[in-house]
Amino acid sequence: MSDNVNEQLVRKGKTMAKMGRETADAMLAEIKAALAPICQKYNVTLARTSGRYDSVQMTVKLELQCLDTEGENAAERLTWNLQCAWLGVEKDDYGRVIPSMGDGCQYKLVGIESKRPKYPFVGEDTVTHKRYKLTAAAVKWGLEQVKAGK
Repeated sequence: MSDNVNEQLVRKGKTMAKMGRETADAMLAEIKAALAPICQKYNVTLARTSGRYDSVQMTVKLELQCLDTEGENAAERLTWNLQCAWLGVEKDDYGRVIPSMGDGCQYKLVGIESKRPKYPFVGEDTVTHKRYKLTAAAVKWGLEQVKAGK
């Protein structure tokens, strides 16, 4: 909205709220919280939420994905099953918890993103549930540690 329109609103005694980063982030957090019971009802997960905003509006994009009977993301599991052999891991490695190479964290293997050749694996931190990109070497090392019982 141009400054000219803002000036016209002010002259008419009307004020306009402005969208900022803090407001947009707060609204996204509330949207996620409000959608949680709906997602649970329909057995889907809110896979990704993003928003674009300017001073007067916000556009929100939501990506919902179905869960399988074990509560795992069905789309990620299917992708894993189709691409795991290509990356040298087993179908049964999906959901396996592996140690990290250096920071002492543990990651649950939850996805493959073949469009990222340098970081093709997705690992979810077992404590914070935050997702991280993992290299094939790090995942293979972690799986070796788990299979060796370390």
